[in-house]
Amino acid sequence: MTGRQWLLGQYDGREVLSAFRKEVVLGDLDGAIYWANVMLTHGGQSAQRLLAKQCWIIAAEVVDDSAVTVRAFAVHQMAGVVPETDHLFFLVGQMCRARKWWETEQGREVDRAWSRAIGDLRDPARRREVPPYALDRHTRRGWDVKRQNGWWDDRFSGTDLGRTKTSYMFQRDGVIDADSRVECDSDGVADEGFWSVWRERKRLEGGDYSPPPDHEPEPLTLLDEGEEA
Repeated sequence: MTGRQWLLGQYDGREVLSAFRKEVVLGDLDGAIYWANVMLTHGGQSAQRLLAKQCWIIAAEVVDDSAVTVRAFAVHQMAGVVPETDHLFFLVGQMCRARKWWETEQGREVDRAWSRAIGDLRDPARRREVPPYALDRHTRRGWDVKRQNGWWDDRFSGTDLGRTKTSYMFQRDGVIDADSRVECDSDGVADEGFWSVWRERKRLEGGDYSPPPDHEPEPLTLLDEGEEA
């Protein structure tokens, strides 16, 4: 930070930003509106952009309401395009009234997980390995798995096959976790039903499921789409 003072009227500009953020955190509508008005009154031509940027940052960091966060982003994108400032004041009011992340168990859980992640990364003994199901066709090591075993582990991938597998496993078991597999249910009972679902999916798309000539004959493994590597 330079020694040059940034003024917003009679106030130090950085103190104004800090006061504005704290009033939103505290849910003090009158205080937040006051400091927003200071920014708009004394911020010059960039006043709207200044306030909208602060709103977006605060919404993203503090507010646990996706509708408010999306609205803050929209206001940020359009800041300065129109001369009116009503939308900024109403956004500030909504942010003050909105639920904050520390007011929900989900928000506090994310904060705890963040702390654990920092510690896990710092400590070699706690550092995580990349899980096998992440080694799909989008990764270099995934292609190594394909060349070695003849299939990708694409249970949770974003491909057509991966999406179909995810949907199938959830409908069958009612849950998706790291141990979910298409060839058996959550109790380990063998399941041969996936390929009929996959063939129906391909029929809906106007095609047939058939492996290329260089592939092993049917039956294929349940982790193989039958595509060429």
